[in-house]
Amino acid sequence: MKKLLLTLSLLATAFTQAQTLDDVVVNYIQPQSTTEQLKLGLTKIEALCSTDQDKCNKAKGYAYYLLADDYYQAAYGVFMVDQVLAVPVLAKATELYKTANEHYSENNLTEEQKNILLDSKHRLEALQTYKDYVSN
Repeated sequence: MKKLLLTLSLLATAFTQAQTLDDVVVNYIQPQSTTEQLKLGLTKIEALCSTDQDKCNKAKGYAYYLLADDYYQAAYGVFMVDQVLAVPVLAKATELYKTANEHYSENNLTEEQKNILLDSKHRLEALQTYKDYVSN
């Protein structure tokens, strides 16, 4: 009887800890997620992705777009103070953006999704000083 209860307890624990890809996206890959939550979500996505590659790539793409946007937001703040200091942050943002695009092309995003996933990138690119900096 004790073995049965122990087995049932272990199964119940495993069942409640098991997460689906949809659970990970809902819990970790959201516009309001912190950078750490996004990174944890990516780790969980990697662990879960064994069958539906299209769905996994879309989830990874969203996570990378949101991470890139976090870095673009940081670059925006630094750029306003010191353009040279913003260069490594921009490089990381660009790298994450390219990775996102590899997993899920920006062309597949709706305008609303682009506005949400790439808000800080668009804000930075709209700055005239940034445009001037990039063109030089």
